[in-house]
Amino acid sequence: MRQLHVLGVSDDGDTLLLGASAKGKVTHQLALDGRLRQAVRGQLAAPGSDRAESVLSPKEIQARLRAGATPDEVAKIARIPVARVLPYFAPVEAERERIVAEARRAVLHRNRAPQATQPLGEVVDARLREVVGLKDDSVAWTARRRADGAWVVRLTFSARGGQRRAEWVWQPLSRDLTALDVSATRLAAEAGAPKRKPVRRPAAKKAARPAAKKAAAKKAVAKRSAAATKASAAKKSAAKRAAAAKPAAAKRTVAAKKPAGATKAAASKAAASKAAASKAAATKAAATRAAATRAVATKAVATKAAASKAAASKAAATKAAATKAAATKAARRRTAVAAVAAPTPLPRPAKPSTRRAKAAPPARPRVLEVVPDPIPVEEVTPVAVPVPVAVAPAPAAKPARRPGTRVPVPSWSDVLLGVTGPTPAPEPTDPDPSDDEAPPRTSSGGRRRRT
Repeated sequence: MRQLHVLGVSDDGDTLLLGASAKGKVTHQLALDGRLRQAVRGQLAAPGSDRAESVLSPKEIQARLRAGATPDEVAKIARIPVARVLPYFAPVEAERERIVAEARRAVLHRNRAPQATQPLGEVVDARLREVVGLKDDSVAWTARRRADGAWVVRLTFSARGGQRRAEWVWQPLSRDLTALDVSATRLAAEAGAPKRKPVRRPAAKKAARPAAKKAAAKKAVAKRSAAATKASAAKKSAAKRAAAAKPAAAKRTVAAKKPAGATKAAASKAAASKAAASKAAATKAAATRAAATRAVATKAVATKAAASKAAASKAAATKAAATKAAATKAARRRTAVAAVAAPTPLPRPAKPSTRRAKAAPPARPRVLEVVPDPIPVEEVTPVAVPVPVAVAPAPAAKPARRPGTRVPVPSWSDVLLGVTGPTPAPEPTDPDPSDDEAPPRTSSGGRRRRT
């Protein structure tokens, strides 16, 4: 399988540019779609593997963890192993600890009572020291985020064999802290706060009647006896309480010493959480800056490569245009030279007729008689004697060409160099006595004039 390297992204940011080497040219492109982002986040399973894809996105997983769900519950809903949820749980847990620390440093807001002056954490720790039967290792602070963006801070502890809890609402933006239940109100009450006195209602006046007076007397006697009995029982119970007060006081003293160490441990844990959160934020900011720097460098490299490619394309186009122009010019020059050097074609001779023409009768020489002027002779009558004068016979007529024979035509080299070809031999005439001899023709195709 061929391995590719990431070279950068496109100008629009929707395509990933890949190459065969880390410093080579871009040979492949890959679209930045949802499946690629899922693969980067580890949500996409490999083909043919048993690893199932998550039903929930990372954002939904973190939202459920912030709402108070445990990693096991989220893994069950997402249908993935718990090990794949734990990487998302660590930052959420750090955020929860930061919210708890902020709420403990805040001052409680009351609607119908004077405002608090001490932080919530100090007041609650002081109240927990007074709780009888408190288990120090059961004290736990947690936080969960509601849909409206506010955080619910919860305190859970065990006392007197039961599980107790108290909840406050903390809004980080407005820095407002309010109690949600009665336990939260009691634990957040400061030691010097005035207590409300119960209001006594006046008893209704009864009509003074004799029977009523007797009944009232009997009731008074019964009350006194009951009060005496109650007083004796109270003395016995007071003695029992006094006997059991010493071990309880000792337990409270030990319990009062232990929360101080727990508070110190909680403060150390909060400081460590805050330092870890600050370090994580600094790491994230550095990673963001590095990513931005890499993106700018990648974009510059891509722009430079595009400019080089455009320049190369322009040079190739210019070279091709110059080559084409030179070829066109050379073709025109060759056409002109060929037009000048080509000779003018001679007219094509007429095709001879297939019909045999009758030969014209041979020309017969004519004899002309020349009569000289008479010579005057004195006294002698001369006698004119005719003297025949011979006239040179006309040249023999050129025998006619037989139909179907080709006339030899000189070549172009003979015409250009002025060389004439050999004179063709006379063709034999038709011995048929029935046909007349054809008249001789000139080179122009006409007949000779008779002399």
